[in-house]
Amino acid sequence: MERSTLKRALMQFPAWLIEKFKSFRWKNWILYCILLFFVGTVINHATQYRFPHFVTHQLLLIAATTLLVCAMKMFFLDIDKLNHRGPESLLKNPETRSLYLNKLLPIQRTFLAPAVSLVITVFFFTCIVKLEYIELDSIGVYAIYIAGSSVLIGAYGYMQYLCFLWFVYQAGKLEYRSESYNVYAPAATPWVSQLARTSQKLRSFFLWIGLIYVIEYAMLVPTDKILFEDNTISLNTPDNTAFFVSWLALFLLVIIAFPIINHYQRKFVTDLVEKLKDQTVQELSLLMAEEKRSEQDKRRRMSTVITYNVIIENVRHTRSYPIKQLFGYETAMTLVTFIVHVLNLYSKVASIPQLSTVLP
Repeated sequence: MERSTLKRALMQFPAWLIEKFKSFRWKNWILYCILLFFVGTVINHATQYRFPHFVTHQLLLIAATTLLVCAMKMFFLDIDKLNHRGPESLLKNPETRSLYLNKLLPIQRTFLAPAVSLVITVFFFTCIVKLEYIELDSIGVYAIYIAGSSVLIGAYGYMQYLCFLWFVYQAGKLEYRSESYNVYAPAATPWVSQLARTSQKLRSFFLWIGLIYVIEYAMLVPTDKILFEDNTISLNTPDNTAFFVSWLALFLLVIIAFPIINHYQRKFVTDLVEKLKDQTVQELSLLMAEEKRSEQDKRRRMSTVITYNVIIENVRHTRSYPIKQLFGYETAMTLVTFIVHVLNLYSKVASIPQLSTVLP
């Protein structure tokens, strides 16, 4: 009986977690953050302030976790709008609603996202402990908790974002009835705009969170860990493999992956809008051909052709992305994150004689 209850509770955990994010309350969160900061301050004092930049680490990680919780609350509430009565609802759109109910929601409520996020968190903190950035004493356990919980939620949000992009991609492959969208301006369709807004909000959150993580890593890693001796470069860390793999993983997951994900997010939404445009043009072309055949008067036939062609051209020239794109802001954030990560590596190799003549 107890085993059955435990199994049922575990199966319900992903859905329970999503509901917890949706019911997030600022008052409770602020109290939690104050308590978390206070406990860390006490432990830092008891260990004689031996953890470098401890308060800065606390503030950065609390800020990152707060952004993550807000992002998840916003995301799941936005997702719910697709299934509730309102302008963004999919109730009159059976094609996408079926995909939403039968594909997206079941994936979100499986153990995929929690399991992958746990693996990523364990990987990073295994590397950190192996590299002796954190010791397993009282302040080390606190550091693992505050940082590990942040990375765990971050990886979970990352997986949810990828599931949502998969949903948008699949939506772009469906066939739609004309009453499912705005036939004259598909990008202005409320549910299409909602998909674009949700993904853009998530993107903005993760750009800031990624920057915070890169700064955190740069502060955590000691300097002068890459040495130049006898014309060879060597690492001087407790675990060189862990150092290289963790630095490379952060580089790939944050700096390389974010621009790629941003590109495909725009592409998937644009492809969806273009699909709706093409479908409208095809239907208008069929109507034009039918009216041409049934119309005997040449002038009226000519007028019909001109009218339909004007409508078709207007549809083709409507915008292909529903909302204003923040190219400059996103590019700047990605560039800043890249520079911080590269400067972090440079600080470890600045003692190389050959680089001193090239790098400032």
